[in-house]
Amino acid sequence: MRYIAKLLLIVLTTASCQVDNLVGPSSQLATVGSNLLYFKKVYTTVDSDKKSHTYEEQIRHTFDQECRLIERSRELPVNSERTEYSYNKAGLLIQKKYYESWPNQPDRLMETYTYQYDSQGRLLSEKLVSFNGYVRKYEYNDDKKQVNVYLCSASGENCWTVGVRVNGTQIDPDFSTMRNGYVSSGPLGYNTYFYDTFNEKGNNVLSEIRETEGQKRLIFKRVTVYDTQPIVPSTVNESDFPGIPTNDFLRPSNNPLQTDEYRYDVTSGAVTSHLRTTSKIFYNEQGFPVRISSAETNMLTAKPTGGKADVTIAYGCSR
Repeated sequence: MRYIAKLLLIVLTTASCQVDNLVGPSSQLATVGSNLLYFKKVYTTVDSDKKSHTYEEQIRHTFDQECRLIERSRELPVNSERTEYSYNKAGLLIQKKYYESWPNQPDRLMETYTYQYDSQGRLLSEKLVSFNGYVRKYEYNDDKKQVNVYLCSASGENCWTVGVRVNGTQIDPDFSTMRNGYVSSGPLGYNTYFYDTFNEKGNNVLSEIRETEGQKRLIFKRVTVYDTQPIVPSTVNESDFPGIPTNDFLRPSNNPLQTDEYRYDVTSGAVTSHLRTTSKIFYNEQGFPVRISSAETNMLTAKPTGGKADVTIAYGCSR
């Protein structure tokens, strides 16, 4: 049921800007940050004792009169998070503060980010102020339409290259773009390794977990089929803010229609579990999802597991 838990149930609410269920893509909006207004996720899982459990998560985006995102709050089953955004007179993001709170406790400031720009309004540095702070620096080569990204210590020294982008696409081999069959991999512990494969649109179409040594036998596999419509903008990407370089890394384009998860016996290779989640998606006139209904089926027994999610979606500030 981990896949079902990722689905969203989004309901209508009010905020400081107009609510419009039929707003267009982000490129057609004046919104800065995200055009999602309110997000409510209610999902049902079934444990090994066949008991059902229902959980809830909410995300609320608040905009100012210029349709700039000024607050993102997220309520989880056990705690809550809040992010505040501040801008200068030119409308550029200059500060971001991230808070966490737990039951019967006040909000606790966890991280503060500050941003500096050049005379052309392009991001020069992002600084994280925390116990593990850092400075991320940006260097521009206009002739090549290239942006070099460096990660530095909190003092701004001891820098190393972490990204090279040309026209918004990362090109260096260590941080390749999630396009054209790119495979991301890394250790998971307990002598296992993960492999994630992405298609030309940045969608994670295949995930595998294998043994690290020996025959590298398959332990787990997830296969996902996507629609061709724009993804629900439930996250905030800093590249949506003016002055911050575009980056397509780790940015999917479409919505999952069907996901199959397989678990294997490492000795025989036999499939021990096959769960399929299917989604029916309804779209608005601009192609954005406005409702998603999903259910999980045990394909070995051909019976529903009871896991499900019903999603309705409203979009945010437009002018």
